[in-house]
Amino acid sequence: MKLKKITRNIKYFVPLIFKSSPVTIIMMVLGALTIAVRNISWVVIPKLILDELFYDETHNNLIFIISVFIAINLITSIFSNVINSVKNYNIRKVDFYIDKIFNEKVANVDYHNIEDPKFNDELSYARKCLSQYSGGIYSICYNTN
Repeated sequence: MKLKKITRNIKYFVPLIFKSSPVTIIMMVLGALTIAVRNISWVVIPKLILDELFYDETHNNLIFIISVFIAINLITSIFSNVINSVKNYNIRKVDFYIDKIFNEKVANVDYHNIEDPKFNDELSYARKCLSQYSGGIYSICYNTN
């Protein structure tokens, strides 16, 4: 049920994000790929190290395998940090764009509706859903690390 809500929200969020800051989607994808490469290296390279230790008497490639492992983790960590910084900056741009759209909608509301407590409750609930709801735009953007 929750996945259905998230997928329903994504079809609205992705065009909104793409309209305000297309770099954000690219950064989200690159961040996910960087983490995938790091996780795969944590599976494959220890296996190569164990194979080298148990099945090869000379251990010629052991230092090379360990240095590749360290290099992959260092490079992916640097890329991940840079990508997350750029992504967070662009998500803030999306945040300002959403606030702008939100405020334009509120500015078009009749004055008697602004004084209505039910309208104010729904307006505050809508703002809360954007930031705190687990399927909202912020949780989707920030949880793609």
